[in-house]
Formats: sequence, structure tokens, C-alpha cells
Amino acid sequence: MKDNNIAYIYSLVFRTGHFYIGSTTDPARRFKEHSRKQPNRKVKNFWNKFGAPVMHILVQCSKDHKKKKEQEVLDLAFSDEHCKERILNINTSSTKPFFGRFYKSKKTKTKK
Repeated sequence: MKDNNIAYIYSLVFRTGHFYIGSTTDPARRFKEHSRKQPNRKVKNFWNKFGAPVMHILVQCSKDHKKKKEQEVLDLAFSDEHCKERILNINTSSTKPFFGRFYKSKKTKTKK
């Protein structure tokens, strides 16, 4: 039986050693989402060039602590010189992963 209060901090590790850090309540579903729809262009490019990464569960915690724990892992990765060169996350924040980045959004046409 699935525990609805458990969250996971994970890494997607490519064969080059480059990696992405994220969080989810359902690792299998999240991995499928990454494989189909990827807003992070760095991850998408690595996936297309080197194939699917391996997902590693780094931390298991309650949902209430998910973003805090993810932030701790991101802080560690971005503070290490070796990791900083290989991390594919586009931002250091777990709460606003796309903050400060520009993405083309799908604009819907409005009828006049």
C-alpha cells in the first residue's frame, strides 16, 4: 500500500556524470513525465544525446518537508565545485525552479 505522506528527493544521473535534482511523491510517474515532457532544455538535450538517465532516490521524507529537503540537496550540489559543473538544474531554488529564466509559453488566441 502506498503511503500518501511520503515524498522523495531524487537525482537523474546521465552517463556523462551530469545530473538533475528534483522531488516527487511518485518516482515512477515522475520519471515517465521527464521522458515525455521536459521544460528544462539542458535535461532534454542530455536525454536526447545520451539516452535515459538513471534515477536515484537520495532522500525519503514527509510531503511537508519535501521542498526543504530538496533545497538542502540543491544547496549542497551548488556549493561543491565539481558538482556545480555537472548539475543540470537551471536554478538553485526548489520553490521556484524556473525563476529568472525565460521560456516560450504557449499563448492562446483570444477571440475579438
